[in-house]
Amino acid sequence: MAVDRVTPLTVTELTSQVKSILERAFPTIWVQGELSNFKRHSSGHLYFTLKDADAQLRCVMWRRQAGRLAFTLQDGMSVLASGDVTVYEPYGQHQLVVDQLVSAGVGALGKAYEQLKQRLSDEGLTAQDRKRELPYHPKVVGVVTSPTGAAIRDILNVINRRMPSTRVILRPSQVQGQKAAEDVAQGIEDLNSQGDSEVIIVSRGGGSVEDLWAFNEEIVARAIAASAIPIVSAVGHEVDVSLADLVADVRAPTPSAGAEIVVPDVLSVINYLDSCIQTALKAAQSHLDRNTQRLDQAWDENLVNRLGRMVDEKTNAMTEAVRRLGERISRRLADSTHRAEVLGGRLEATSPLKVLARGYAAVERLPGGQRISSATQVSPGEQIALTFERDSLRALVEEVAIDLERDRERKDSKSGQE
Repeated sequence: MAVDRVTPLTVTELTSQVKSILERAFPTIWVQGELSNFKRHSSGHLYFTLKDADAQLRCVMWRRQAGRLAFTLQDGMSVLASGDVTVYEPYGQHQLVVDQLVSAGVGALGKAYEQLKQRLSDEGLTAQDRKRELPYHPKVVGVVTSPTGAAIRDILNVINRRMPSTRVILRPSQVQGQKAAEDVAQGIEDLNSQGDSEVIIVSRGGGSVEDLWAFNEEIVARAIAASAIPIVSAVGHEVDVSLADLVADVRAPTPSAGAEIVVPDVLSVINYLDSCIQTALKAAQSHLDRNTQRLDQAWDENLVNRLGRMVDEKTNAMTEAVRRLGERISRRLADSTHRAEVLGGRLEATSPLKVLARGYAAVERLPGGQRISSATQVSPGEQIALTFERDSLRALVEEVAIDLERDRERKDSKSGQE
């Protein structure tokens, strides 16, 4: 076939078509292999190779997915990788973009569990002394779990039976699959931000190790450790112990047990209150009996006699004090009366009425009522009023007789002052 009859593809076109075919032929898959050439880039992305005896596959795991790893990657480790096959076009090489990575087999998952458990323990996140007490009677309980699973039904049934007044806030969450761990962690943060819950139950029903693995991931453990609200972990069955159980403030073997731990039984509360009341009544009665006995012992004949003598002494002292006070008041009253009589006599002697009674009169100019004490203060033709002891009269001044010598002395004295 002649070359000039064929339309050639460019390298880019060929690589693009191969990429398209691979991505259609291989949707999300799981691949098992041995880890090698592992490198963690400064950006947080992971680059490594999966290989077996006959082939190798380049892989990349972006930073966001790498942050959810539950164990530390090491060369030579057997792993299961889930992701999408694609082609890195600049090099024309196919690779696996990994979304999820777990150690191969249950034994390997156990190794990952132990690695993360040890790291959390070294940081003190599983220490007993950091665990908080739960509120005795929470009015609001937050729950992070699947809205359709058996766990939420069990929790609601138990709470409604034991304490019907308790309000439950459900934060729906995935509890299985690739996005489950991230969703559970976000649910814990959401209930903390909302602030109404007094305690949080993180829960799901039983399942395989893979089903429960979201509760063994670091992002969930750290979200529980960072919660400002106490958390009860109620994951799986009694034999299942997750890292969420170890970090939580309280671990419940089942979702139902978690609800029983969180809310008290209303009957037990009533019995407890009744017990407290009875205890308080007994304590009060005992205290009253002891004080009554002490009073009876102290109240003897000698005490009564002593009290009587004390009362008599105080009464006599008070009587004497009152007598002395009365004498002092009488003396002061007599002195005051005598002084008042003397002053009254003097006042009466100088009273204007006494003067008027001896035939004198008070003179006033009319109109106006100006008091006149000298003839120089009036002129002929003016009216004056004369007031005697019992009556008065009006007069018209016809003539003014002035003591010329005295008037001259008055004028000289006035001139000297000026």
